[in-house]
Amino acid sequence: MRRKFKVTNLFPMIALSALVLGPVRAGQPATNPELISRLEEMQSKHDWQARTRTGAPKLILLMHQVKVGKILDQLKSGETVNQKDIDGLFRDHSRL
Repeated sequence: MRRKFKVTNLFPMIALSALVLGPVRAGQPATNPELISRLEEMQSKHDWQARTRTGAPKLILLMHQVKVGKILDQLKSGETVNQKDIDGLFRDHSRL
């Protein structure tokens, strides 16, 4: 018998992935300040939208917000980020 996936199980998984994927490494220089500021602006917009939405649209927005946070942390720590990942974020952002 198949178990149904409950949407209520999705939020704890998103929160856990944010904790695991998003440790901030302080003291490291930012590589591209303009890109970082655009991503921070995108993340703050998502924060506001997540508070006003409910249901599946909210969960989709939270998943996108975790992706933005992960890339922001990588950029702030000086790690290299694949350009396809950044382009995908902006493409997905335009759809939300």
